[in-house]
Amino acid sequence: MNRRRATGGAYDAGRMRRRILIAWDFAANGVWYIGANGTTGALFMPDTLPPRGAEGNPRPNPWRDRFSPTLRDALLAWNLDGERLWGIGSTKPSADLKRAWYARAADLAVRTQQELGAEFEVLHVIEGGAWRWATPPWADAPPR
Repeated sequence: MNRRRATGGAYDAGRMRRRILIAWDFAANGVWYIGANGTTGALFMPDTLPPRGAEGNPRPNPWRDRFSPTLRDALLAWNLDGERLWGIGSTKPSADLKRAWYARAADLAVRTQQELGAEFEVLHVIEGGAWRWATPPWADAPPR
């Protein structure tokens, strides 16, 4: 994603914030990190991460404490509902079910933004697979 184009040209390199995406996938938890180059990676929520290197000791998960248990549970439940709605063997969901599911994604994005604070840009999936900001980066930009 071209960052300048995505923000309507209001991008200031000194103000780049980390980005988080609320989107479902199989066996995921509904929350993803978006790298500077636009790649995404799942944010795993267990208490510890797999060992790194030869020491073999589990590492504390730095992301776990950034999300309240209530929000973690809500993200996981939303992701599981996504698997039921869109996953293998699912039938075409009704318009009402789709609308409610995408509305939950928007609500989860706002809650995630509140918990993570201004150093993050939080986006969520919308119908058609596009992403939308919970709070657009230009919303807090000073007027020109």
